[in-house]
Amino acid sequence: MKMATKMITRIALSAGFAIAMMFGMGAMQQAAAVPTVLNLAQGTEPLIQQTFNNPCVIGDESCTDGSLDHPHTVFPMGGGSQTYDEVSPVYTIADVRDAVGDFFRIGIDVNTTQANSETLELFEILIDGAVEFVYNGPTSIAPPPANGTGFSDWILSNVDISGWDGTSTIQFHVIISGAVDGREQIFLINSDPHLAPEPATMALFGTGLLGLAGLRRRRRKRA
Repeated sequence: MKMATKMITRIALSAGFAIAMMFGMGAMQQAAAVPTVLNLAQGTEPLIQQTFNNPCVIGDESCTDGSLDHPHTVFPMGGGSQTYDEVSPVYTIADVRDAVGDFFRIGIDVNTTQANSETLELFEILIDGAVEFVYNGPTSIAPPPANGTGFSDWILSNVDISGWDGTSTIQFHVIISGAVDGREQIFLINSDPHLAPEPATMALFGTGLLGLAGLRRRRRKRA
C-alpha cells in the first residue's frame, strides 16, 4: 500500500513538473515573440542620400536597388490625400546582409511641401513571416528637412539581424497616411562598424601610419 502511494506521488509530481515546464516554455516563447521596437529620429546634417550602397526597398521608380536581388516596390502616384500601405519584395537575410550588413538603419525620404500633412502610422520588418522589428505611430513626418531630394529626412534604427540564418526571409512593411505629393523613398543604410569605419577610427589609423613613418625616418638618420 505504501509502495503504491509512493508511486502515485511520484507520478503526480512528474506530471506536475512536466506541466510546469510546458507553461514555462510557452511563456518564454511568448516573451521571445515580442518585436524589437525601432527608434525614429529626424535626419540631421549631413543627411544620408539614397544610393547604390543605400538600396531602396519601397519608393519611387527612380530609386536605386543596389545589390539587392529584387527590384523595390514602387509606391502609387501621390496627389490628393491618400494612405500608402505597402510591402517590399521578399528578400533573404543573406541578400540584405551582403548589401548593408547585419546592423542597418532605414532612411525615409519624405516628399511634401505641406506642414503636418504626412504621418508614419506603422513600420515593420518581418522575418520568416513574423514581425520582429516594429515602429508604431502615429508620428507626423512633415515638413521634411530636405523635401523630395532622395535624402534621409527621417531614420529608423535599432535593427540587428545577426541572429538569423542567411536563408531566412525578410520583408519591409510601411503605412503612411496623408500622402499629398510625390512618392516617398524607403531605403536601407549600412551602419555596421565592421563594414564602414567611423571617421574617428580612420583618423586614428592615419595618425598611427604617420607615427610609423616618422619612426622609420629617425632610424634611418641614426644609421
